[in-house]
Amino acid sequence: MPHAPDRRDFLKTTIIGAASLSLAGTAMSVGHFGRAFARGKDPLSVTRLTDKIFFVSGAGANVTVLHQGDQVLMVDGGLKARSDELLKLIAKETGTRKVAVLFNTMWRPQHTGSNETLGRAGTKIIAQMNTKLWLGTTFNVPWEGKKYTPLPKIAQPTEAFYTDGSMTFAGEKVDYGWLPEARTDGDLYVSFPDSKVLVAGDVLCAGSYPILDYMTGGWLGGMEDSSKKLLDLTGQDTKLIRGNGPVLGKADLQAEHDMVSTVKDRMIKMMRMGYSAEDMVQGGATKEFDEAWGDPTMFVQNAYQGLWGHVVGLGIF
Repeated sequence: MPHAPDRRDFLKTTIIGAASLSLAGTAMSVGHFGRAFARGKDPLSVTRLTDKIFFVSGAGANVTVLHQGDQVLMVDGGLKARSDELLKLIAKETGTRKVAVLFNTMWRPQHTGSNETLGRAGTKIIAQMNTKLWLGTTFNVPWEGKKYTPLPKIAQPTEAFYTDGSMTFAGEKVDYGWLPEARTDGDLYVSFPDSKVLVAGDVLCAGSYPILDYMTGGWLGGMEDSSKKLLDLTGQDTKLIRGNGPVLGKADLQAEHDMVSTVKDRMIKMMRMGYSAEDMVQGGATKEFDEAWGDPTMFVQNAYQGLWGHVVGLGIF
């Protein structure tokens, strides 16, 4: 089941204590988080996938669009600062300004920046229930040094689900489902199986270590389970749309799953031996992956904090 409010309180209390072990090092890495998650200064560009589906990059998170006639569905909405420009471009590509459905694949601002404008226009905004809860409350993310406040009521999701759902839109089947406790506790995917397109959001980040937001429920075990779930939905010719960057394929997703699984098992063993996050970095928790995936420091630090929320279930203590 998705996290209830008492689960959130547990994370905010127990993990904050553990975070002090390496918070200073994490704080020094926040700039990397900003580059990885809050892009939006690049020119907007359109990548056409089928006659009905394209995605826009450069507005924050990738924004995927399904359209036919005056029917438009969006997956994510970029940053608020780029929303007007983004929506004008989508209107030019689709021939209409009306957006019927908007999915938020997670709560972070680079995915929800068009919520207010589209909410005022009457768009149905769909999110996983935990994302809806985060977007309606005030909370701190100490490792990032930020406080988040609720979106205006008009910008909050109008429809929330727990596990999965399906609809038909613009003549296409649209499946969507929860990716539990991956980057956050409210990640979701949106699949267009007829067109062999799968939007995986920030859960797919092949080639760049994922930044797990442990303060809102993200952790390595959830990433492992969620990447496996995505693999089960992915064929050899499926086009995978990630949070940022170009289209990927099944081999990229498999590489991510293998990396996460290996590092999770290794970090659990190191944690039982009393390693700190810094010890794990220095001890080579990610050694064979660093050349392809980059600097592991922030990934390991956040993954370490996330493990503290699961020590009982993992049998670490």
